[in-house]
Amino acid sequence: MLSPVIEQLATDYAGRIRFAKCNTDENQQMAYQLGISAIPSLFFFQNGTVIHKVSGALPKEHLDMQIKTVYSI
Repeated sequence: MLSPVIEQLATDYAGRIRFAKCNTDENQQMAYQLGISAIPSLFFFQNGTVIHKVSGALPKEHLDMQIKTVYSI
């Protein structure tokens, strides 16, 4: 459900922000390390550090606002 939104945002922010997906069933150690308790969970990183987290399937407009706020774009 969220994949098309993320793909569109990746296109919109190409060259400025990098997007990646992780299957928590296949990468349980990473899910544990990040403390993922809900799917989907979105993590915003800067220099390898989590600086913001969003849980749940949100509309594109809301995620776009989150990106602009977190990264001051």
